[in-house]
Amino acid sequence: MDDAAATSERRIKALAVSHGIGIGRLVLFRDYSSPLSGSEADTPENEVARLHQAAESCRAQLNELIAADRSNPQPHVIDIFDLQLLILDQSSLLTRIERHIRENNLNAESALKRVADELVGRQSSVADPHLREKHLDIADVCNRLDATLHGSRSVTDNIYAGAIVAARELRPSVMLELKKCEPAGIITERGGWTSHTSILARELMLPMVSGVQAISDSFKEGLNTIVDGENGIVIFEPSEVTVNQYLSINPSNISTEVDIETVDNSETMDGHRIAIRANVDIPEAYDQARRFGAEGIGLFRSES
Repeated sequence: MDDAAATSERRIKALAVSHGIGIGRLVLFRDYSSPLSGSEADTPENEVARLHQAAESCRAQLNELIAADRSNPQPHVIDIFDLQLLILDQSSLLTRIERHIRENNLNAESALKRVADELVGRQSSVADPHLREKHLDIADVCNRLDATLHGSRSVTDNIYAGAIVAARELRPSVMLELKKCEPAGIITERGGWTSHTSILARELMLPMVSGVQAISDSFKEGLNTIVDGENGIVIFEPSEVTVNQYLSINPSNISTEVDIETVDNSETMDGHRIAIRANVDIPEAYDQARRFGAEGIGLFRSES
């Protein structure tokens, strides 16, 4: 690349969390479902009733997402939303919200926000990075509750179609919604390889990188952007030479599926063969696992 081409672009090193190459204009993600407060409180009994009605609606939404995935199984989708059902039903979430309603005479939205801030903040400070990233699952459940209390559900916008979507962080259900818009790639400030959002990006074959700081403050919407999920690079305002270099790459050579297939069953240096088997919870999921190189089932979760 010559000096003139190089001066037109800005390259930032990032963490590659989902393979692939994405090219498009930069669009900042608008999170319309963040927990809000401010509506007037009714009686505590009525607010508690509203809370439990919203929780019932959220259960139905999560079960709907699980059921929809069974027709085109993604290995981790059901696990992720099963976990969110557990957060909703078998954690202290609803009990804590109800206590704030009764003890502080709060409406359901305000009580939810207090509890969400507390639980998400606590989980975000856990030392173990794998456990710390689960704060997004808690936030996802709380945002779903809040949207339901407000009589709305998460909505994505056609502005994301073919775009490079940038966000501080994305919740798992938002990733599924975004996929419907067919973005070209994802950039986040936060999120590691083991986060549920990154896992979904890989399974949905969306190029994604993380660790790009202060996106909304440093970069303007509309910038031509390349997400290189192979090498962990973001290129803003790429030169024509750079764009053509990336456009010349055969997508089949960089897809997640090809990379997984190359990890084939193998053997150790002393001659012991290692078989790769899949953990599944519905029979249909094995078809996809087999395409990725699995030669059997390691664990079948029959309780689903």
